[in-house]
Amino acid sequence: MASIFKDLEEVFTLESEKSPILISVIIGNGQGGSYLIYNGTKRIAVNKSAKIVKGGDCLNKSLTIVVVIKDKLLDTNWTSATINMKEENKPTVTFGPYEYEVQNDFDTIIYNIEIKVIK
Repeated sequence: MASIFKDLEEVFTLESEKSPILISVIIGNGQGGSYLIYNGTKRIAVNKSAKIVKGGDCLNKSLTIVVVIKDKLLDTNWTSATINMKEENKPTVTFGPYEYEVQNDFDTIIYNIEIKVIK
């Protein structure tokens, strides 16, 4: 049982510093898993969606989403993670799906997704 690490970087453009930002994570391919959401070094959610009340609070910082998936299905080794971010009253921005096929049953993949927030 191996552990695989995938580091990914994205950019989210904020339109209004006063608008809230909503962040949700979807873990796919029937594998399940866990995730953490950070704003800079502050953990803001564990296994649930996050809301940053004032989007300007994350300008020039990185939002970090760490997704841990342990392959549990014997018929497939595919894993995936999708991040949805939405500024209030704006369309959803989707990052991913990030997909990876682990080599062996019960391998673990850790997606480390850094999203830089700019204006």
